[in-house]
Amino acid sequence: MSTYPFEENHDTVCYCMNVDNFTIKKAIYDLKLKEVDDVVRETKAGGGCMSCHMTIETILDEVWADLEKEGFKRY
Repeated sequence: MSTYPFEENHDTVCYCMNVDNFTIKKAIYDLKLKEVDDVVRETKAGGGCMSCHMTIETILDEVWADLEKEGFKRY
């Protein structure tokens, strides 16, 4: 069972770098990543053609909604 407040969704988000949804969410949650560039640096997702950047931004918003409930501040 996951210790994260989100489901283990292993759908591919970044096909160029073969990075899935759960890998991105874990990195955002664990490292408190705030921007797409942070996600690219830590996971390589979005580092190719960049067509997944909007999806990564959506994932950032979803994970930060959970983190803010725990008292963390994104901005």
